Amino acid sequence: EEKKIGNRILYTLTDRGWAVVRSERIRQAPTCTRGHCIIVIFDVPETERFVRAQIRHFLKQSGFSQLQQSVWLCRKEVLHELRDFIRESRSERWLRAFRAIDL
Repeated sequence: EEKKIGNRILYTLTDRGWAVVRSERIRQAPTCTRGHCIIVIFDVPETERFVRAQIRHFLKQSGFSQLQQSVWLCRKEVLHELRDFIRESRSERWLRAFRAIDL
């Protein structure tokens, strides 16, 4: 977005722009070590269809693999980026992220 403040122009990223940046950070994150992986589980009510679609789109764009309908896996160190996404998308009540060991 572009805002004019006096004689200056201020450029800021929109929410969509930040989502793209976050998704790209996740895609470029270092690989987990020692068989660790990140698992995301969510259960979004039918009344919040848009939020559910937004979560799935973000996870897919970020390089997560779908294990089940609402269970996704990533083999990269991305917990911090996921926490930011969860907080900013206001989906704390439905979405959980875990670090797990893949046996």
